[in-house]
Amino acid sequence: MLGPLRARIEAVARVAPRTYWYVWWGTLVNRLGGFAIPLLTIYLTTDRDLSVSDAGGVVSIFGLGQVVASIVGGEMSDRLGRRITMVSSLFGGAIAMLGLAFARDITAIAVWVGVVGFVGELYRPAVAAVVADVIPAEVLNRALGGSFTSRLNLNLRAAKGYTYGARSYFSRWAQAGFF
Repeated sequence: MLGPLRARIEAVARVAPRTYWYVWWGTLVNRLGGFAIPLLTIYLTTDRDLSVSDAGGVVSIFGLGQVVASIVGGEMSDRLGRRITMVSSLFGGAIAMLGLAFARDITAIAVWVGVVGFVGELYRPAVAAVVADVIPAEVLNRALGGSFTSRLNLNLRAAKGYTYGARSYFSRWAQAGFF
């Protein structure tokens, strides 16, 4: 069962330089911070006595911040540089999470949730660009975690109810080109 997964990881590990692994660990740290947001719903409904729909509205602001940040993060990484964008996202995310931790008013919590989503997502476009710079095209989709094909398939399944996308892919061939 783990054989195919191990083969994919080994294919990337054979060609991945140290830079790739630095941003891989940074991505792990970045994504672990976002884990607090789903738990916020429990806090808002139990300790703050918000209705489930109101708590869902507050938490959904996280996604709004992420949508805006995906555009801004791409521009920042192109104009200011990838390293500055990634570092500002990681340290800014820590500061934003502290701000969220100390927020007591529901409006302040909602604002900080949006800031956490925004600052945390600034990291992703810069990382994708760094990975594209340092990984050969033959294994690029694997290095990106299959995010190109898996995201497309996920969207098709969610929006249209398609099931064929569960195991589909664009190409398995180890050659440069579309992935």
